[in-house]
Amino acid sequence: MSKSKKNGKSDWDWFEDSPVAMTEENWSETKIIIDGLRNDGITDIRQYAQDNPTFLAGVSSTVHVVNANLAILKIYKALNKKEFLDAFSVLPDPETYNPQTGLSDIFCTLLENFANGVSSVVIEGPDTTMEGSIIHVRTTTAIAAGHEDDWGLVVQTVEDITEKKTVEDAVRENDERYKLAIKGSNDGYWDWKVDDDQFYVSPNMSTLTEIRDLGNSRTIEEVYDRIHPDDVERVRKKFLKHLDGQTEFYSCEYRVNRTGEEDIWVLSRGLALRDETGRAYRVAGSLVNTTARRQAEQKLKESQALLAQAQTMANIGSWQRDELTGKISYSSELRRIMDLSAEDEIIDLEIIRNRIHPDDIAVALELNRRIAEDGGRIEHEYRIVRSDGEIRNVASVVMAETENGKRPRIVSGTVQDVTDRKKAEEDLVAAMDSANKANRSKTDFLANMSHELRTPLNAILGFSEMIRSQALGPDATDRYIDYANDIHHSGDHLLSLINDVLDLSKIEAGKAEISETQLLPGDVIRDCVLLIGDRAREAGLVLMAEGDDLSVRLTADKRMVKQMLLNLLSNALKFTPAGGRIGIALAVDENGGLGLSVSDSGVGIKPEDIPKALSVFGQIEDATDQAERGTGLGLPIVASLAELHGGFLKLESEPGKGTTATINFPANRCDQCS
Repeated sequence: MSKSKKNGKSDWDWFEDSPVAMTEENWSETKIIIDGLRNDGITDIRQYAQDNPTFLAGVSSTVHVVNANLAILKIYKALNKKEFLDAFSVLPDPETYNPQTGLSDIFCTLLENFANGVSSVVIEGPDTTMEGSIIHVRTTTAIAAGHEDDWGLVVQTVEDITEKKTVEDAVRENDERYKLAIKGSNDGYWDWKVDDDQFYVSPNMSTLTEIRDLGNSRTIEEVYDRIHPDDVERVRKKFLKHLDGQTEFYSCEYRVNRTGEEDIWVLSRGLALRDETGRAYRVAGSLVNTTARRQAEQKLKESQALLAQAQTMANIGSWQRDELTGKISYSSELRRIMDLSAEDEIIDLEIIRNRIHPDDIAVALELNRRIAEDGGRIEHEYRIVRSDGEIRNVASVVMAETENGKRPRIVSGTVQDVTDRKKAEEDLVAAMDSANKANRSKTDFLANMSHELRTPLNAILGFSEMIRSQALGPDATDRYIDYANDIHHSGDHLLSLINDVLDLSKIEAGKAEISETQLLPGDVIRDCVLLIGDRAREAGLVLMAEGDDLSVRLTADKRMVKQMLLNLLSNALKFTPAGGRIGIALAVDENGGLGLSVSDSGVGIKPEDIPKALSVFGQIEDATDQAERGTGLGLPIVASLAELHGGFLKLESEPGKGTTATINFPANRCDQCS
């Protein structure tokens, strides 16, 4: 290198301090070898190198690096010039230097170009630093002016493009990744240049939308033309809102018309590029075919609707609890059953707990705890209390699956409203119990009736036979008259039994008719006292009437009123021992109704036995053991006749203290006498 000065600096100083990394090399020996090959007729240096493997190693040893500046030392991380020149004073063997750098190919390229008169060659590629790390460089290797014939001075400049290469590789990789993602997802993509109204669609998007493949020559209106008429305005509004900067991203799902085929659903998403004023000048995005998802969603909705309908019809609700968050999702039918708020789609366990009946909550929570810890399936029933206080019965099925011995994450179950079923079961049990009681009562009644019928019939037959056969002789007239009286008494009793049975049958068949008239209850009381008085005196009982002079008129069937009162008096006579008393009372209650009561000081009955005494064929053992047995029809007949008049029979009793039976007539049947 010459020592001439330029701008106050020598060529030497300029070379050393240049920011451009450079080396000076001597290729004169290499020139001699190449000239020799050409003289021998060899023009294809690369082919010759391939045919002669040792050629490149021999030629590379003739290239000498004679100088290097500070800039290149920095690139190759050399501590000083000596270290660099010691390493590169002779070009390394291209075959063994570093396969990653492709040095053999690079050296062949230089030889070819120099041999063919090209004095400057630019090559990009990897290289190795003094530390052994790989860098990417752009080298310009040039034969210095005046040395074209001898190659005595070859200058090589080096630019470290590692960072640029990394960026380019990243960009290329991202581009490849994007293209691969688009291709792999089978999605389309689009790009609209706003100012020029050039709308590019990818091949996939062209296939989906049937927009012709015209490169960038489409307009946005061509895209709108493919959108379903019912959706196009909605798409326009969303797109314009994004262009105006009202939304961060553009996203819209709509239908696309397809020729001769069903419409498809697509999801278009994009983002606008904006200038410094915020104006959108370009918008790009993707297009995804969502038809399958839409169809699946529709089928799911239909399935959910059918499930909800089935749950409603069966009164079954379903729920699912996330044990990690404690949140519970539930069906609309469960919300109705449990009377939950319609505003909450997700609730917590506390809300459910508050619906469970206080007496059932401990068992319900314990069963749920076991399921949550151990999994499995449990069925149980409990009561719930709705917000209006109504108590309902529900049947619950709770289940959860464990995985690898871990606690279940999800617990699910069903709740069915079984209130009607429970009531039906209870009603059935009650009906069966009532039927069994009625059956027993009928059996007892038949046994009692058999006795009641046989007794007067036997008396009638026996006494009539004695009279017919004159068993006591033809002159025993007085005795025969007594027998005739007994026959008459037995006949009356038998007729009374038969009338009771017929009356009850008529009432139960709904064929009892009321012959209404206005009557004075006091007159009925006095008639009954006359009829029953002798029997009371014979039994040693005191019979009293109170209120029979009450000035009130009753609209009723006189025969039925008399029958009711006589039945009550007959019962009192049966169950009151000698020395007791029987009272008849008539009174107007506070509502203007009339009460006709018969009280006695007889054996009485337990309060819990009163319903049985009022039932058809019902007889109280404790009472009948101490008194004359009846048919078990008297009180039911009285109660039924009272109901025919719109009233009711009330029975009050206490063992050992007696009984009071009151026939209550409604106020609309009573009038005060003027």
